[in-house]
Amino acid sequence: MGFAARYIFLAPPELNELEQRLKRRGSDDETKIKERLEIAKKEIENAKLPDFHDKVFVNDDLDTTFASLEAYIFGNELSTDSAPQEREESPLSEIDDTAVAALEAETQEQIFKPIPALEV
Repeated sequence: MGFAARYIFLAPPELNELEQRLKRRGSDDETKIKERLEIAKKEIENAKLPDFHDKVFVNDDLDTTFASLEAYIFGNELSTDSAPQEREESPLSEIDDTAVAALEAETQEQIFKPIPALEV
């Protein structure tokens, strides 16, 4: 019996909320938080692309998100249908594109620094 793989994305409700969550945890310094936000911004942009993920879950409430994720994963657990599943619209369009653009502008120079050993 085969099981179809599902590619999912757990998204924060918005970047500011993610930043606050990371700060509340207290496990990372400001530099590491900034790095994690840069990565999250890229992941969120990728999640907005059509057909990039099978489903996107916005983690605005842990219990609700977990229940939705569990239902999605195990709801079709016994399905052997190999036909492609219809992908749902991404809820990430609600994430503030202005905040993403500001973070991108602030970090773009750091992300794309040339690697001296690779320069021709």
